[in-house]
Amino acid sequence: MLKPNPAQLADRSSTAVKPQGESIPSRVLRIKLAGANPTPQVEGLEELPGKVNYFIGNDPMKWRRNVPIYAKIKARAVYPGVDLVYYGNQRQLEYDFIVAQGADPASIKMAIVGADKISLNGQGDLILAMKDGQVRLQKPVVYQEVEGVRREISGSYRLQSSGQVGFHVGRYDRSRPLVIDPVLAYSTYLGGSGSDGGNGIAVDAAGNAYVTGSTVSTDFPTTAGAFKTTVPGGEHAFVTKLNASGSALVYSTYLGGDNQEQGYGIAVDSLGQAYVTGSTRSVDFPTTAGALQTTLGYSGNAFVTKLDTSGSALLYSSYLGGPAPAMATGIAVHAGNAYVTGQASSNTFPTTAGAFQTTFGGGISDAFVVELNTTGSSLVYSVLEAILNRTPPSAVVVNPDLPTELERRRAPVRRLLHNQSHRAFGEAPFRLLRQTTRLGKSIYPHLLLRC
Repeated sequence: MLKPNPAQLADRSSTAVKPQGESIPSRVLRIKLAGANPTPQVEGLEELPGKVNYFIGNDPMKWRRNVPIYAKIKARAVYPGVDLVYYGNQRQLEYDFIVAQGADPASIKMAIVGADKISLNGQGDLILAMKDGQVRLQKPVVYQEVEGVRREISGSYRLQSSGQVGFHVGRYDRSRPLVIDPVLAYSTYLGGSGSDGGNGIAVDAAGNAYVTGSTVSTDFPTTAGAFKTTVPGGEHAFVTKLNASGSALVYSTYLGGDNQEQGYGIAVDSLGQAYVTGSTRSVDFPTTAGALQTTLGYSGNAFVTKLDTSGSALLYSSYLGGPAPAMATGIAVHAGNAYVTGQASSNTFPTTAGAFQTTFGGGISDAFVVELNTTGSSLVYSVLEAILNRTPPSAVVVNPDLPTELERRRAPVRRLLHNQSHRAFGEAPFRLLRQTTRLGKSIYPHLLLRC
């Protein structure tokens, strides 16, 4: 039986598998109706062809035969004069509030459970922030049907006390029904007939989403003209760009050689060029002439790849790790330079002179932070750092508030990593990374490492 709870949303961005097989617990976000009728009358609308049978268990009395199926389900009078209609859209469950003539839309109150912070952005979207990401509900669509024509009505979310959200509706014809549609920005499957997993996502200024992960599907959706549209089997990284509405692939490509790859991190610059990082075991992983490292230096290295805006060509692509086993888990971009973090398990990981720690600290692995130049051909710096609590870094963020040129000239050499915890980006723990050097420039941008 459907309860008067219009949606239950899971933050799937937090369900990726971390390196070394450590699972990240999923977070669940629930949206319930506060003060609603607990026992609304429920009915099916728009019956569809076909029936469904449920033969569950060994008790025939509990079997159900010839159950009808419907395009929509209506819960009547969840509030006085307000019905709630559930329906499928792009394989997702959506819902509308139908406000009868004379009823008050202000009676609708959604209680948000599981969000760390509730806010509105400049576009009027409802942002539900959690530790490892956020769910965005677009500004509600409010309208009336007048003689078969849909007439838009101004409307917005209204933040209320105790984690509740209501609606503000502009002037409308109260003699006619009103429809309020809280729109989930989008949610979609991405994959083929095998096992697929997304590990990293980035969004550009136009709202396009860039996703990387790994797939064993030989029929993973790719696009014509993309860099690599077929694979021989096994596990490979993928890079997919979706349009702002999530309704179409701008491009989608495999990335890898004939062995095994995983994409863990992705970033995008102001031009729409994607930077991808992860791990590979392929001796034929695609690299570009002049890149930092063009041959596999160990049975498993990290990789850093930059794709053009169409996803059809590599602007640069390099192994990372040299003769050391290494895995990259996060990437950020600033001024065309790529900042990569991950873990290495050997003293042979390439570091740069003058960096704070240039030798392996022992144990299972050390974290690393690398800055690559704009062409991916050389290291601006590379440093190792002991991992606290055996938790490898999973993301790196560049602070855009850089020092002035005068401050850069005057800055002394400082310690690389301050052992203090910082809270940022939805209360996820980050560690402040500062690196200064007299080699080339006096101070690097401040970085945040998530561990």
